Amino acid sequence: MGFTNAEFNGCNGKSGGVPRLGFPGYCLNNAENGVGGAEGVNAYPAALHVGASWNRELAYARGMHMGREFRRKGVNMALGPSIGPLGRSPKGGRCRNWEAPSNDPYLTGMLIHDTTAGMQKYVIANIKHIVGNEQEASRKYPRFLPAPNHNASISSNIDDKTMHELYLWPFMDALRAGGASVMCSYNRVNNSDACQNSKVLNGLLKQELGFQGFVVSDWFMQQSGVASALAGLDMVMPIAPYWADGNLTQMVNNGSVSMTRLNDMVTRILAPWYKIGSQSEEDGRPPGHGIPASLVQPHEFVDARSPDSKPVILQSAIEGHVLVKNVNKALPLRKPKFISIFGYDAAGQFMNTAEAAGFNLWKMGMRNALQFQNGTTFTAAALDLLFGSSLEQTTTGPEIALNGTLFTGGGSGAVVGSIDAPLDAFKRQAYDDGTYLAWDIQTPNPTVNAGSEACLVFINALGSESWDRRNLSDAYSDGIITSVASQCNNTMVVIHSVGVRLVDEWFDHPNITAVILGHLPGQDSGRALVELMYGRQSFSGRLPYTVAKQEADYGHVLDPVQPSDKTPYYPQVNFTEGVYIDYKHFIKEGIEPRFAFGYGLTYTDFEYSNLQIDVDANATSLRLPPNPEHILQGGIDSLWDEVARVRCTIENIGDVAAKEVAQLYIGIPGGPEKVLRGFEKQLLVPGERGVFEFGLTRRDLSTWNVMEQSWELQRGDYGVFVGKSVLDVPLTGRFEIGDVTQCYLASNRTLGEDAFASQGTTQNFQGQQGYLGGAISIVAWCRGVGRALLPARQARRRQRKAYRHSVPTTQFHLFPSNFAYRTRTTANKLAYDYQLCPPASSPSDQSHFDILSLVPHALLAKHHQPIMSDYVNEFDLTDFMDTPPTSPGFEQPTTSECLDQIDWENPNYKDLASVDWNALHEEIIGVVLGEPADEQLQPDDR
Repeated sequence: MGFTNAEFNGCNGKSGGVPRLGFPGYCLNNAENGVGGAEGVNAYPAALHVGASWNRELAYARGMHMGREFRRKGVNMALGPSIGPLGRSPKGGRCRNWEAPSNDPYLTGMLIHDTTAGMQKYVIANIKHIVGNEQEASRKYPRFLPAPNHNASISSNIDDKTMHELYLWPFMDALRAGGASVMCSYNRVNNSDACQNSKVLNGLLKQELGFQGFVVSDWFMQQSGVASALAGLDMVMPIAPYWADGNLTQMVNNGSVSMTRLNDMVTRILAPWYKIGSQSEEDGRPPGHGIPASLVQPHEFVDARSPDSKPVILQSAIEGHVLVKNVNKALPLRKPKFISIFGYDAAGQFMNTAEAAGFNLWKMGMRNALQFQNGTTFTAAALDLLFGSSLEQTTTGPEIALNGTLFTGGGSGAVVGSIDAPLDAFKRQAYDDGTYLAWDIQTPNPTVNAGSEACLVFINALGSESWDRRNLSDAYSDGIITSVASQCNNTMVVIHSVGVRLVDEWFDHPNITAVILGHLPGQDSGRALVELMYGRQSFSGRLPYTVAKQEADYGHVLDPVQPSDKTPYYPQVNFTEGVYIDYKHFIKEGIEPRFAFGYGLTYTDFEYSNLQIDVDANATSLRLPPNPEHILQGGIDSLWDEVARVRCTIENIGDVAAKEVAQLYIGIPGGPEKVLRGFEKQLLVPGERGVFEFGLTRRDLSTWNVMEQSWELQRGDYGVFVGKSVLDVPLTGRFEIGDVTQCYLASNRTLGEDAFASQGTTQNFQGQQGYLGGAISIVAWCRGVGRALLPARQARRRQRKAYRHSVPTTQFHLFPSNFAYRTRTTANKLAYDYQLCPPASSPSDQSHFDILSLVPHALLAKHHQPIMSDYVNEFDLTDFMDTPPTSPGFEQPTTSECLDQIDWENPNYKDLASVDWNALHEEIIGVVLGEPADEQLQPDDR
């Protein structure tokens, strides 16, 4: 296994080649914010920074330019982008670290989809890590490496619903974009190692999500030979102790692993190279030719950078900054005469040569942190366990990086020869403006010159793979801020951080006028900040996570779980919070955050108006996704069918051009009050109005049904919230998906107007049929759609009649005109074909209601639009129902009670005034039952 050519030694991972097939082997390399371990490349803003930009176009462009640099370096497989850890715990080293865009699955999914699509124009992307690696504590050591203990890795115990709706969700988007490889994680999932968990790899990933590529292990994490092969592991990195030296061949020869499975591995590994990776060898050079084994030894310099990547890097850096405080328009700065700069994060690294203090200082991120704030040296010994292993559970890393500005995170960041640090950029701006610039970046309690018009304080918060964060703030940095603020009445704070950083210690200080969360902006850190703080561009970043007022507000997920007395060797973490992490947790528990998810200020104001909601009544009438056998990468193809669309108008009512990020949240029946389901970012000049649109797919409106093992549209009232953050939503509305109808309300409508909206649009209704359908929908709606029929027949009548209690309605053209229910023997097949009930059981109550719901609109079409009468068919429903649905305590209102709620004074209803509703209802019953409407059922039939 591995290359024989020494040129390949710089690759993080290597695979063997097959010369007769022209396959040279894989060179795998880290890819968190650029090509890892190489010079001549750019250091891009981190994924977290892209998450704060809420900009899908930038995510794609960043991925594409990164991918091109990999290709030019001879890397044909990039180890990124990262989805998991998603970010369950705010203290998680990688979890709420810099490697993924957000702890919201929708935002992460959208941005990783575009990043993957961009990268794979040039290089194979590796989507990682599946799944549940939500803390670094108790991360397992490889069995064959020295370790302080041999405990099993922490088990992330995740229920099926939470797995699908939270942790698996963004993987669906990455695979939908064509992700060609996936990395399994260090942890166990429900007590089975993730890299040999058949449910995860074979069941969820390859079967349910239709993954066609290959699964590679995280470094050194193959745990067995036969079991891992059968569980779905295809490639092992960096070495394969259980498969090498003929072991895998022997497994196949003795029948432990089938030849079919071996061929499956080979096909999955080779196919992505022929589709994507082979482009890397178009110049005939071998993989990894630009990744030297040592940067400090003589080697060929391969410059992979391109001039057209510079605008993307800068704009990505700009848009990931989030302005969270700006008192009395302290920003933007307007050619001040005197500025003072403080804080250890302002300048670039003070040394970037090799082998300083026992390790390579030019490697950024965690290796950039020389000391704890109390002066304790962070030595190379602590780094021995960084990659492919774990720290002891009591070990924590430094909280801040004192060796210059933090522009990337710890673990596997890109190498860069120089960065534009904030202090450098402000020196240039001061030179241009004639501003006097003073700075003291080392003193914990600096003296502030009384003539300072503005005082800028730079701090950071560090995190890394291999350890979890101890705190979400630190006293050393807070002390610098409060010291400066006590002397300067225009103090501005800039925080570069890997995620959540609490600010309540000083945020309300009257002398602190502006606060910027700068995240990890990459090599253009200073240049981007000057562009923003001097007003050449307005801030447009929004928080991709929630900032609490105190640590305890995050609840029991705050601290990573440690082994207990009950589980000292097999540590367990139970995800009992379900999907309620971050903002969903805060809303559920009624906790007011310091900064809400999606929050961010600009230099202007925006006004929201004209909310419109369109629902496709046909698409939403099926409870489960149609054509379940049609699975593409990412899952059932119909899950991505658009079933609704939301629009609104936003106007820039200020005097500065700025980008607004409009956010759509949906309240799904039975779920969290709000979940992010759309966002759009537009630049608006003063006075300009823009139309923002959000398409909603079937998946967006569905929840995971554990019993049916399928995504399911919920029946009931869906809330619609459009605004500037999860808590600032100036536009609200709703729509209803009933068992057989859709009613929705986008403004102040009457009950009757709301029902009229069931014809598939929110306005411009035409024709009498639309009004009648709307009125009938009112009847169905207030009569309790989900309880439509209560068939409790005596045995002698059960084969011939169905008891009527009330009748639901729907769009009549749901099924083809030749659809007719025939005999009970076809019940399962028809119900399965139309996804009305699970195939392994008899037709559910839900299918009864859906099939019967064809009749009312068909009847209306027969009476009021003869051209549609072809849709009225012979329905033989006599053999349909076996057992009655139960409805304890449910009381149906009468038709008259429902009709009393209609606003008959509304001129739109003038054509309905003469309708004999009771007679029409009786006629509908007659059509449904296939018997005279006046045939009354006896009490004992109920």
